[in-house]
Amino acid sequence: MEEDELSVLSEQIPTPTLPGQLTTVELTCSLWFENAFTSPPAASPLAFASEETLYIIADADHPLRMEIAEGVMTFGEFKNAIINEIGSTAPAACHLQQALSEASDSGHIRWRYSITQNDGSQSWTAEARSGDKYSAFVAAAHAFPAGSRFEVHVKMEKSEEEAIDHPPSHLCQRSSGRAPINHPPP
Repeated sequence: MEEDELSVLSEQIPTPTLPGQLTTVELTCSLWFENAFTSPPAASPLAFASEETLYIIADADHPLRMEIAEGVMTFGEFKNAIINEIGSTAPAACHLQQALSEASDSGHIRWRYSITQNDGSQSWTAEARSGDKYSAFVAAAHAFPAGSRFEVHVKMEKSEEEAIDHPPSHLCQRSSGRAPINHPPP
């Protein structure tokens, strides 16, 4: 075989790509309706308004692992993965996932992304109501060293009508996992 034939042949053989690196992500969400994480609601959880509650879905001990890289996921795919993860921790997952999807589609979800270097020397934070900061989050992820802390907070806000009917009160925290535990407010 001549040298030219070898170079053409080597160009046709695909080079194996390295598998994507999974990033540890801590995930929290704030919801304003009845606790969908302890008992299945009789109807949609939106029917049972309550105080705003913070839920820790994935923390440092039980993190969510996902690939955060350019071209891997669109914001829509990322949003669906996050909503599915939040919903999977609730007994009535389909109700919660539907409520979060509808809230996102109507602009009532606020996304907060945060990355902190493990020694605390640098951090990056962005907040948005839609996917307009997602690409910045992905780009920032590559500027931080391995082992940095990645956080995503999803806050479901009330629409104007619901805010008038049910004014917000104090915030309580829940631990991660399938069996939430109350913690005293900070």
